[in-house]
Amino acid sequence: MAAGLDTPAMRAGITDREAEISALATKVLELEKGSVHEQITGLRKSVREGLGDIRELITGKHANTAMVKQELRQHIESITLLPE
Repeated sequence: MAAGLDTPAMRAGITDREAEISALATKVLELEKGSVHEQITGLRKSVREGLGDIRELITGKHANTAMVKQELRQHIESITLLPE
């Protein structure tokens, strides 16, 4: 460093700032379109919207009860219903 200001504390500070910059760059990249974070967020939203009213899905106007039961058996081991 210039003028003899190369100290262990200064080097440690530079190392810390570089780590912070790297962490921030990683966060920005994760939030970009098509990132894993965005894909997981979209998947969660889709599941919540699709299963929002499970009773309607199973017994509603457009339900095919036999098909719904078959699909549930393939993906779910058990369902526990609790009183509200």
